[in-house]
Amino acid sequence: MFLTGRRHVRAEIEKHLGRRAAALSIKPNNDDIMGYIRMRLGKDTSLDAMDSCLEAEIIKTIAENIPET
Repeated sequence: MFLTGRRHVRAEIEKHLGRRAAALSIKPNNDDIMGYIRMRLGKDTSLDAMDSCLEAEIIKTIAENIPET
């Protein structure tokens, strides 16, 4: 069985499966996160609602708030 989830899910899995469950911690690459955000912003259907300054501000704000876990 393969499960993905945030850190709090691990305790729940161990509660039910004990130490029989192996855990692997994976941290996303910040460049991948930023690429995903740019792609999603590019799919915006309200093209008049955003200019390059707003897009840059959105990306900057999100980049500053990516956790360092």
